[in-house]
Amino acid sequence: MPLVSEAYQIAQQLPFNERRCTAHDPLVQARSDKYAHPGSDLAYRGLQMCPIPKKSLVRVQYRPLVTRPILTPMHATPENVVPPHREPAIRRTCEAPRPTMHRLSTMLICLLAVRAAVGAELLVPSEHPTISAAIKTASDGDTIRVSAGTYVERLDLRGKSITIVGIDGAEATIVDGGGTGRSSTVTCDSDESSRTRLINLTFTGGKGQMNTNRGEIMGGGLLIRDASPVFVGCTFRDNNAQYGSGGGIAITGGSPLFLDCMITSNRADNIAGGLLIKDSDATFIRCGFVGNSAPCGGGAYIWHDARPSFESCTFIDNAALLSGGGIFNWNAAPVLSQCSFAGNRSAIGSAICNLSGAPSLINTRLDTDQQIKEARPHPLHAD
Repeated sequence: MPLVSEAYQIAQQLPFNERRCTAHDPLVQARSDKYAHPGSDLAYRGLQMCPIPKKSLVRVQYRPLVTRPILTPMHATPENVVPPHREPAIRRTCEAPRPTMHRLSTMLICLLAVRAAVGAELLVPSEHPTISAAIKTASDGDTIRVSAGTYVERLDLRGKSITIVGIDGAEATIVDGGGTGRSSTVTCDSDESSRTRLINLTFTGGKGQMNTNRGEIMGGGLLIRDASPVFVGCTFRDNNAQYGSGGGIAITGGSPLFLDCMITSNRADNIAGGLLIKDSDATFIRCGFVGNSAPCGGGAYIWHDARPSFESCTFIDNAALLSGGGIFNWNAAPVLSQCSFAGNRSAIGSAICNLSGAPSLINTRLDTDQQIKEARPHPLHAD
């Protein structure tokens, strides 16, 4: 696997700490047959290319294991994420090629294979009083290094290919989008690409903004509109989409990537307490959705032909008054691999509530009280 080895070498030269996500990460390692249970249709075969058709997916739920599921995605290994061989408890009869997670791995490798442009370093607050001021000054390829502190401001990335990194970690580097008026704490709606990177930052206090493409208030902590930025080691907490949807994050279009992020304690008055995805193939690797709430889709609300991927993610203690405590899926085809659900609550579908969609669950674990149910559309939201 020379491409994988090359990606590992390049990872050592990146301007931020992705090393734990690459060289020793079982999600990116070329997987061999010894990590798959014999005869499994879901066995990994290295980085074999095998596209997943949009309208032909196999939906699989394994019976709950005796042991408690892995609730933190940081220590996933082939030994503790691949269940022993067993027949699936639920299988929707729809033939398809073997669903592998090659898309996640190849996307990550492609990201790593792009060397970061050499640019200037801008320091906040020693050189620039605010992050927004540094963004305004920055040019493509620059890196903004933010010292510990709470910055009461709202960020607009302006389509720039820059890196913003909290040098003292996410817990110590907080962007508070509160204050007068209403907006998202972070906005990416100017065709940002994977060269726009935000690392080790906490985003809180956002109230959401009007998404003109949808005619609705969205994205308390983050609004992504037809853009593909990268977030690494970031936390989205205590945001609230007042009178709207997507309390923590709202994505309408684009292919953003989230690595090792936490989406926690966010809420929305309409749908999607933690995450709203529409018309997007966003990717989430080793992310946690914890303690988010909304009337429908407590942890996440996925709809309108979205095809997001979740690998080694956890959905814990999310709550929905009506349906979809962990996830509400409507006319979408998410892929969940090696994920776990525990403590989520809802009247219909504590883990997942599905409507006219085709979610694919691969080696995903549910606590005994976590259910997958079919249901009607949320009455507050019509397509």
